[in-house]
Order: sequence, then structure tokens, then C-alpha cells
Amino acid sequence: MSREKRKSKNNKEFKNNNIHKSKRYRKEKMLFDQEEDEVLFQEDEILLQEEILSEKDINEEELRINEEESRINEEESRINEEEPHINEEELRINEEELRINEEELRINEEELRINEEELRINEEELRINEEQNIQDENKADESVLSTLDENKKGSNVWNHFDKFKDEKGVIWAKCRYCSGGKYNMGKGSSTGNLNRHLKLHPNKVDPPTMKQVELMNNFLREDNQRLIFTNEIFREKLATWITADDLPFTTVESPEFGYLINFCNPSARVPTADT
Repeated sequence: MSREKRKSKNNKEFKNNNIHKSKRYRKEKMLFDQEEDEVLFQEDEILLQEEILSEKDINEEELRINEEESRINEEESRINEEEPHINEEELRINEEELRINEEELRINEEELRINEEELRINEEELRINEEQNIQDENKADESVLSTLDENKKGSNVWNHFDKFKDEKGVIWAKCRYCSGGKYNMGKGSSTGNLNRHLKLHPNKVDPPTMKQVELMNNFLREDNQRLIFTNEIFREKLATWITADDLPFTTVESPEFGYLINFCNPSARVPTADT
């Protein structure tokens, strides 16, 4: 074959090959483009889905935020509604604390009053005990004086009583001055009851002598320059006089004695035998 023919043939083959290659290329390119489009489409779909999901998330987040805001608003509203109750409760608590403080103050005052009352009772008991001791001492003195008086007057007691015997043979002693003085003088009896009964009649047993009246008159006279009269001093001197002269304490209860004291000094107050 000639060179020109081969060349023409080669050109033709080359051309055919190129044409063939070009078609295949275009086809491949088209397939590639299709695949690329599909990939892009899928990516777009993914992006779209992501956008949709993102919008959904945003909506959900917005919904959650709105719900949270609504919850916060409700909580604030509840707090606002509760606040008056809280204020009332705080006021009630303050009032209760004030009441408790007042009650504690009252209790403290009551305890103080009780302590003062106990102190007063203790002082009163002490005073009563002291008075009781004084009374016991006075009774002891009276007992001694009574014993001395009975011993001194035992022999003279029958000057004021009459003895008699009843139908049963019992011996009795009867007071000459009253109907109530009647005593059994049987075996084992003494004249102690008789002497004690005679204290009811001090003026009959041992009437005041003129000297005693004069001394008492001088003592009670208000113009006595040596002594200013007071009822306290009068009671003291009266007790001294009764003790010194061995008189019964019931002397002060004699009406005649009262008249005498009133005559000597009307301001004098005669004490009782138990004073």
C-alpha cells in the first residue's frame, strides 16, 4: 500500500478513534455528571433534612424556651400570690415571738413575785417562830411563877373554898365566889386546880393595897417628869409589877383594875392576860 493510502487510512482510524473516544468520553462525562448530580441532590436532600431538623430543633427549643418562660412567669405569679401570705406569716411569727417574749416576761415577773412571796413567808415564819419562842419563854416564866404562886398560896387556898362530901362519899371543893368553881378533891388530887381557879378572882384573893395603888398612880400620871408615858412602857412596867408582887396575870382582867387604870390615866390601854 502506498504511503498516502496508509496515511489516509491512519488518519481515518485516528479520526474514528477520536470520534469513538469522544463519544465514550461524553458518555462517561454524562454518567459522571449524573452521578455527581445525584450526589449533589443527595447532599441537598441531606442539607434540606438537616435544615428541616435544625428548624425543628429551633422550634422545639423555642417551644421549650416559651414553656420555660411560661413556667417562670407562673412561678413569679405564684410567688407574687404567695408573698402576701408570706408577709402575713412573717407578721404572725413576729406577733407570736412578741407574745412569747411577753409570756416569758410575765413568767419572770411571776417567779419574782413567787420568790418575794416565799421570802415574805420565810420572814413571817421566822417572825412567828420568834414570837412562839417568846411565848414559850413567857409560858415557862408563867409556869414558874404559877408554881411559886401555888406554893405560896397553897396553905391559904381553903380560905376561898368550902369542902363538902356528896352522897357517894366523894369530897368536893366549891368556890365561895362563883357557882362554876367545883373540883373533885378525891385521892391523888391537889390544890393546883383551886389555885388556878382563884386567878379568876384576883381582887378576892389578893386585892391591891393602898401602897400599890399609890405607886401605880404615880407611875401612870402623865405629868411624871421622870418618865414620858407610852403604852409600850406601861405594859413593860405592868408586867414587872405583876411579876415582882407575885400576882396572877389575870389581874389585868379584873374590872376594878381596869377602872383604877382608867382613873389614873385614861390614855392607858390595859393588855389582856394572853398578851
